[in-house]
Formats: sequence, C-alpha cells, structure tokens
Amino acid sequence: MRVKIKKDLLTPLLLWSSAVIISALGERILEGNSGSLAAVTAAVAIRGAVAIFIPVGTFYLYRYLKNGGSDTPVFAAAIALEIIYDAALFGKPFENSRQNPALALCICCIGAFLFERYREKRAVFFLVGAACILWAAIIRADHGIPVALSFFILELTQKKTAARPLALAAALSLCTVASPFCALSPLGALFVRSDDQRLR
Repeated sequence: MRVKIKKDLLTPLLLWSSAVIISALGERILEGNSGSLAAVTAAVAIRGAVAIFIPVGTFYLYRYLKNGGSDTPVFAAAIALEIIYDAALFGKPFENSRQNPALALCICCIGAFLFERYREKRAVFFLVGAACILWAAIIRADHGIPVALSFFILELTQKKTAARPLALAAALSLCTVASPFCALSPLGALFVRSDDQRLR
C-alpha cells in the first residue's frame, strides 16, 4: 500500500511541477519578447498546455487522497513550487500579487477533508465547493478556479464515475468566462476514465 501511495503521489506532483515550470517559462518568454509574434505564439501554446493539465493533474491528486495519501507532501511541494515560480517571474522567493497553479492543490486537500465530513449534508457539501472555488479566486492562483472546480466535480461524481468526464468537460467549459485558455481544459477531461483505477 505504501508503494502504491508513493506512486499515486509522484504522478500529480510531476504533472503540477511541469505545469508550474512551463507556465513560468511562458511568462518569461512573453516578457522578454513582447513584440515578437513567435514569442506570443509560444506563450499562448504554453498556457494552453497548462490548461489541459488541469483536469488530469487534479484527478491524480484526487485519486491519491482517496487511496489514503497524506496531504503533507502536497503542501510541501506547493510551497516549494511557489518559491520557484515567484523567483522565476518576480526575482524574489515570495510575491503576493500572483500564485502558482499548484497552490490551488492545497485548497483541494483542505476541501477533500471537508467534502468527506459533510458528504451526507448536501447543502453544506455544495457550500464547501463554492468556498473552495472562491478561495482559489481570492489568492489569485493561476488556473486556481478551474482546479478547485475540477476537484469539486470529482467529489460530486464519486458514485457516478461514468458521468465524470462529461461533467468535468461541461464544468470547465464555463471557466472560459474567466480565461479563454480554459477552453482547452475539457480536452484533459477526455483522459479521465469512468473507472479511477484504470487511469495510468
């Protein structure tokens, strides 16, 4: 079981580490070559790639937590990635004006505990989901709203896994109001299978 948990943890951390680094790289490219069409195209492509990561990476985190994984490594990794992200973009280890995408995973970890506790109280369950999404917006994490929304949908469809990919795609489509890049997020939902244990 311990080996399984470590394997489940490694995948989301690798996915989100890649997403954070790629996102920071895109910003640096755009900042250094703001007048270059090639730079703008590269930055847009990078942001789109991160958007596709969202449902897949969030699903792997969800599965890790459901298999009994500890949220401590997730918090530690998110903080470490925040230092890397801020150092790459702002030249200092901590910057409050903007947060890296992985920081939204901390909200998901807290949400997972509350979702499980209030699963039978539907009003409170939905209130927790709304609070997680709002929290992600308040801390201004990149793609934070889609990440929190994805985790809420995963929790909501825990007993209806056959509808999970479609539900994720539909919910993430709504996020295009906040960011046009989220139009690509439903593509990531295609990788989420109805049976959690079959996703590799």
